[in-house]
Amino acid sequence: TVSAIDSVQYSRRQNVLTLLSPSTYREGNAQLTFKANPKLNFMSSLTYGERGADGLNFGEFSFGPSSQALFDSKVSAQVLLGGRHNFNTNDGFLRLDLGYYSRVWEIGLAMQKALSVQSYGVIYHPFTGELSLARYFSRDIYGTLSLEEATNERVTIWSGFFKLGYRFGSDDIAPLRDGAPPRRRL
Repeated sequence: TVSAIDSVQYSRRQNVLTLLSPSTYREGNAQLTFKANPKLNFMSSLTYGERGADGLNFGEFSFGPSSQALFDSKVSAQVLLGGRHNFNTNDGFLRLDLGYYSRVWEIGLAMQKALSVQSYGVIYHPFTGELSLARYFSRDIYGTLSLEEATNERVTIWSGFFKLGYRFGSDDIAPLRDGAPPRRRL
């Protein structure tokens, strides 16, 4: 995949622990998936990106197992181990993603622990955790709640998001999920 985004979208996408100002950004990503058996895949991903404002670049490689049906078709899991040059840091990381999907619920838990070496030599150990809940109350009403914690030796940041939506119109809607969706790039 190849993408280019403006500075507004970049500010929405950037990690809360990042100190860089928003910028235009171009990125390319390649992903390879090996299907070991019907329930287990091994994934690897390679990403390269560049900021327009200052020319700083981003590079990441990650790999690990992924399952869309860990215990049953409603539970997904993915564990990734990787390394990245994150504009002005060099990081090693471990990421865990768990999900539960049913006709009316979607629950996700994502956690990432990293070892981050700053360009000036200081080492941090950032942790990011996110819990997200989505619920379909009826054909027309749905709600979403998300809580995130990002922390390192300097700061702890909590953020949250709540959305209640109503669907207008009488057209048929796509059927609700009854299993985990395929894994995508994180």
